[in-house]
Amino acid sequence: MPKMMERFSSKKIGLLVAAGLLAGGGVGAGAMYAARPVAAMGPVALVPIGSLAKTTAGPLSGDTITSVRGQVAEVYGSRFTLRDPSGTALVETGPRGGEALVAQGQTVTVQGRFGDSVLHAAFLVGADGKVTALEPRGPRHGGGRHGPRGGPDRGPGRG
Repeated sequence: MPKMMERFSSKKIGLLVAAGLLAGGGVGAGAMYAARPVAAMGPVALVPIGSLAKTTAGPLSGDTITSVRGQVAEVYGSRFTLRDPSGTALVETGPRGGEALVAQGQTVTVQGRFGDSVLHAAFLVGADGKVTALEPRGPRHGGGRHGPRGGPDRGPGRG
């Protein structure tokens, strides 16, 4: 047994342990990805954008899934305004918003939850029928990476 131990230096043992941990982490990450819930767009009737403000009254505001279709009026990073003949709504696309998901003048259908005067998009459907599932943003309150205020640009005295 001592001869066998002499063949393996502490450096080799450390490399073997590190390789084992990396392999195990990769397998675990793959299993978690495969086990995550599948996002599915539900059949929800389109509503006029102007009627969204009426859905915010009551104890369950923000809990109702809604779908609207309109033309993108302006794009602001992860947010854009969507307009139809009945009105305009601010749409939040979450962390994937920086990927240029929509363009000004484009007609899109948005499905998500309307609350706090913002439509929090879960799915975008382009005029060509392409569906883009957006990942949820996570908890709206709490510590997070940038502290309790929610963002790096929202320090003391900035809102």
